[in-house]
Amino acid sequence: MIENSHNPCFSLILATVNRIEPLKNFLDSLLSQKYKDFEVILIDQNPNDCLKYLIEEYSNKINIFYIKSLPGLSRARNLGLKQARGKFVGFPDDDCRYIEDVLTKVKHLFEYHNVDIVCGCYGEMLSENVFRMHPKYPKKKRNLSIVNFFKLVSSTALFIKRDVIESIREEGPFDEKMGAGAEVIVAEEIDLVGRLLIMGKKGLYTPFIRVEHKIFREKPRVGVEFGQSYLLAKLIRRSKNPLLFLRGVGRLIKALFGLVSPSDRKVALAKFRGFIAGWKAC
Repeated sequence: MIENSHNPCFSLILATVNRIEPLKNFLDSLLSQKYKDFEVILIDQNPNDCLKYLIEEYSNKINIFYIKSLPGLSRARNLGLKQARGKFVGFPDDDCRYIEDVLTKVKHLFEYHNVDIVCGCYGEMLSENVFRMHPKYPKKKRNLSIVNFFKLVSSTALFIKRDVIESIREEGPFDEKMGAGAEVIVAEEIDLVGRLLIMGKKGLYTPFIRVEHKIFREKPRVGVEFGQSYLLAKLIRRSKNPLLFLRGVGRLIKALFGLVSPSDRKVALAKFRGFIAGWKAC
């Protein structure tokens, strides 16, 4: 680890398992950042010491705080947050790459906008100057609200003020029942942002914060639908927002129609089970 007596501007909390070359690519992208005042809190969930030589290679180039952890993405991130010293915290995936101006732009947005949360978009570089954004993202910046934030937030391009996260430390920033390796396999970062918005915190989405990440990834549909219902039910019960309530009703009505089709029945049942589990979780 590089000796660093002052608190960095950014703490980048990165949980990793079963990836070595992608992790190396991410660390290389950090070396290319125009803004250099950051630390990496690397939470290793591998059962062996397969990252030993990689850590040795980069420890003299990047300020890395290394933690060994049991499986569970949210557990790992909560462990990382206990060590974070930065004013702003990011949550990169271990298979993404930061484009060279990401940290510069994020710092600017926090300093010149009265927001607690900044989220960008992810996509693929088709050539040196051509970025293909995931189609879910709008092309104009938007203020985050409890209604619109669902499709705007992804952990790989998410940054939050650390003192804002500290305000919910007792509750646990990340719900450890959610995220890869947990009962609910998705949406742990969306849950966190949703709870912060319900508390009155302010957030901004911008397509100009761009992170390289594979657009289409294989995830079990049943698990994803269960997780989305779980999240929606939690937020409805917490916020009592009528628009979210209507969204939940619409989701359950669609699930009812899905029960009719044998090919959709498992997904429909997952939506119902997720909603019930999320409602009970509050």
